[in-house]
Amino acid sequence: PSLDTVGKTYLYTFSIGDMHDPMRWRHVWHVDGFGRDFDLDLSRKAANALVGEHDFVAFRGAFRGSERGRVQDTVCTLSDLRITEERTSNLIDAVDIPLTEFSVGGEYGGSTINPLTTYTVSMTGDRFLYKMGRFLVGTIVAVGHGKISVDDVKYALDHGIWESEKEGGKGKKQHICAPAHGLVLNDVQYDDEINFHWTGSNRWSTQSRQEKHSWESA
Repeated sequence: PSLDTVGKTYLYTFSIGDMHDPMRWRHVWHVDGFGRDFDLDLSRKAANALVGEHDFVAFRGAFRGSERGRVQDTVCTLSDLRITEERTSNLIDAVDIPLTEFSVGGEYGGSTINPLTTYTVSMTGDRFLYKMGRFLVGTIVAVGHGKISVDDVKYALDHGIWESEKEGGKGKKQHICAPAHGLVLNDVQYDDEINFHWTGSNRWSTQSRQEKHSWESA
C-alpha cells in the first residue's frame, strides 16, 4: 500500500535550551552545538522557500550497499512545511497541581539556566526521498541558528548541490541531517479509489470503490 499513497505528513520535534526534558528525550531531538539563539522567523522563511515542487537531490541521504549508483526521480512536491512552538503550559493543563508557572530552566546553584523551548515541524508532501524529512528539519534548524542562510537553501534547490560542496569542501549537508528519533509518520493519504477494510483479526485489505460496491451488492 505504501506505493499507492498520494501524500504523507511527517512530524519532527526538537528542543533548544540548556537542559533537556528528561521525560521526552527518546522522542525529541535536543539541539546541541548550535548555540542557544534561535530565530524562529528566519527558520520559517527557510521553510517557505522549501514549499512547492523542487528537485530535492541535495536533501537526500546517500544510497548504501547495492543501492549505490541507483538512478532516482528526485523531484518532489511539498504542499506544507511549517514550524510551531509548543506551549510551555502543557504540563499544567495535563495535571492538577498548584503551579502558576512552569518551565524547564530557571535559577539553579546560583546560575541561570536558559529555559527549554520545544518546536514541532510538520511536513506534507506527495513523496519523500531517503532521509529527506530529516535533512529538511536539519536545514531549518541550521538557518534558525545562523549556520546557513536562506540563500544557501535556495542555491541547493536550484543547483542540486550545496555551494560549499561545489567548492570542494565537506559540504553543509553533512551536518544538517537531524537524528532519527524526533521523526514520526503522522498521516498517510490515499486516492479516493482505495479503501481500507479492517477485519476482526486486525488484518487489513484494500480494494477499489467498484470492487467494494460489487461485494456489497452480492
